[in-house]
Amino acid sequence: MRFIIFSALVFAILTVSCDQFIGGDPVAELEQTEYTRKIDPNKMAEWLNHQAPSVRRKAVETLGRIQDSTRVAQLANRLSDSDASVRYAAIFALGQLFSPQAEQYLIDALISEANKQNRLAIIEALGKSGTNKNPDVLKDFVDSSDPEYQKESAIACGILAYRGYHPHVLANSLGKLMNNKRDPDISWRGAYAVYRIGVLRSFNDLTAAMQQNDPLTRYFALKGMEQLVYLMDTPQFKEYRNQPGIKDLLRLYSSRKFRQLIVEQGQDSTYWYVRLAAVELMSATKEQSMQNEIIKRLDDPHPYVKLQAIRSLAKFKNWLTRREMRRIYKETEDWRLKGEALTVLALVQPNEALNHVKADLIDKPWPQNYYAIRTLDSLKTVDPRKKLKEEKEATELLRELAKGENRAQATLALEVLVDRSDPPEIDFFVERLDTGDPAITTIVASYLALVNDPRPAQAVSPLVTVYKKFQAPRDLEAMEAVITALDSIDSQEAVPFLREQLSNPYQNIRQKARQALMGITQQNDIQIPPVEDQYPVKWDFHKVNPDSTYHVKFHTTAGNFTIELLPEKAPVTVANFSSLVQQNFYNGIYFHRVVPGFVIQAGDPRGDGWGGANNAIPCEYNDLDYDRGMVGMALSGKDTGTSQFFITQTPQPHLNGKYTIFGRVISGMDTVESIMIFDRIVKTELVVK
Repeated sequence: MRFIIFSALVFAILTVSCDQFIGGDPVAELEQTEYTRKIDPNKMAEWLNHQAPSVRRKAVETLGRIQDSTRVAQLANRLSDSDASVRYAAIFALGQLFSPQAEQYLIDALISEANKQNRLAIIEALGKSGTNKNPDVLKDFVDSSDPEYQKESAIACGILAYRGYHPHVLANSLGKLMNNKRDPDISWRGAYAVYRIGVLRSFNDLTAAMQQNDPLTRYFALKGMEQLVYLMDTPQFKEYRNQPGIKDLLRLYSSRKFRQLIVEQGQDSTYWYVRLAAVELMSATKEQSMQNEIIKRLDDPHPYVKLQAIRSLAKFKNWLTRREMRRIYKETEDWRLKGEALTVLALVQPNEALNHVKADLIDKPWPQNYYAIRTLDSLKTVDPRKKLKEEKEATELLRELAKGENRAQATLALEVLVDRSDPPEIDFFVERLDTGDPAITTIVASYLALVNDPRPAQAVSPLVTVYKKFQAPRDLEAMEAVITALDSIDSQEAVPFLREQLSNPYQNIRQKARQALMGITQQNDIQIPPVEDQYPVKWDFHKVNPDSTYHVKFHTTAGNFTIELLPEKAPVTVANFSSLVQQNFYNGIYFHRVVPGFVIQAGDPRGDGWGGANNAIPCEYNDLDYDRGMVGMALSGKDTGTSQFFITQTPQPHLNGKYTIFGRVISGMDTVESIMIFDRIVKTELVVK
């Protein structure tokens, strides 16, 4: 997983057990249906047509959270419901299918739907489930004079593009929204959409937006310009660089005025994320003139900008980079920044970096040796014609780290080893399966699936043995990786085991097992038997008292922040999280994932993102948006959330409806925006009012 038990105090503050169903109560039965994911077709049809709007609404909401794509027609029928709230629920549910099957139903609903909030919901749902076959539908709203329609349609266009349906024909209209100087809520959303669509004709609009007053607009404009710079570096672009329009664009791109504009964004005195995006853009240009500007950001007051400046200098493999990386490694106190500098130094002075690893880092415990592994990863051959002499020794050191007792350390070392030009022998990886660790198994199985000459038949028995130690849904990622590896190895020895998996409670396992069997046996008529069982998820918590507010205070090594929990939107997730807080589960846990400008993530006792609490809980998809400071559940697949959570540092609309939102930061956002990888949660406190 990348991206429970109750204490007495939690029982005292939570009331009304979920399992206290009243016989014949449709809402209570629907609640049980939602969380057990078991649908009675006859009852569902009855509930969807119930005389009470509250029951119809709950039935539609239930289908939206279960995300059963076979229910498209049933949900579409409720788009004409007499109750506006039922129609809203149906619109949201169709969007949550993330399937083009829903597109035409939603477009047709726009014709008859008079309620504005519902029309806005249709636009949002088209972003999630639509395609770019009907761009005029969204264009009407992008070009409208109504700010609400403009904002919602811009986000829908951005999400469409993120999903791979690029509405290129709307780029000019969205460029006008991006440069709306009256309403920053419109302009940043327009910039987000233009950034995601990524077409060269947006160059001038992005350049203008980089000069806007609104920081979020500038941030997304800089991200969009970075996309265009990478596009201009592709072989396909070079074929067209002599065309008149492209020549004009390149002239603007190469101008001193444009370069100065980027530099000015890197000097923004207030907004760290603008400076961060500017440094990323400087790096993308690969212009030597930008290297000195990036070097200036090495002394930026914000740690994320310093971090990005270090990483960006990896593009410039020269004496300046060598000088600055040496300086940072020698003078900087923060071990994370020192480690990042060492990984870059390895690219320009490999022997020196290797000596630092051996002298300073290799014998340290996790996570202090994290950068030993990262640096050794940098010591590998990139150009086959130029063998790096330090690579062999680096590989041997990684082998030893991969055999270490600390699971997080061993996992990261293995992740690095499978990507070497001279990886260890197959038996080395097969032996790692004996650990029974799901993360290590996932990495090894994924690697074995790629080995073809010869296929590693000796891995079949160890793969089957380790698979039987796993428990779903907690270990589904590892289980799926094992099935995929057995499919690739193509050995008759795996057939009996794969036949057993045709009855696995998890659909993806059944499908993968069937695919593997058809490949191995050359029989295309293999059928999956009816399966009633499902993997259990923990859902029967006591409900949170709706008359109380729930805050969680985080005391971390980087400072403090507080989140407000949102039980009305995600009652099971909030109950689970509250329970873990009361057990002191999070005390001492690291922030194992930090992506500056995107999210920080914590909640894994292993400390590397592959672990969590014992029980999985169901997803509770809701209509909240991932704005800045929203708290969501991390997943490795649907209904696999346990204890890992993340907090967004800037708006991230593409996450909407994909991960359960269950809280928001209400104080200490400056701490959230400065936490570095392996900062630690000292303690958490649940405050109920």
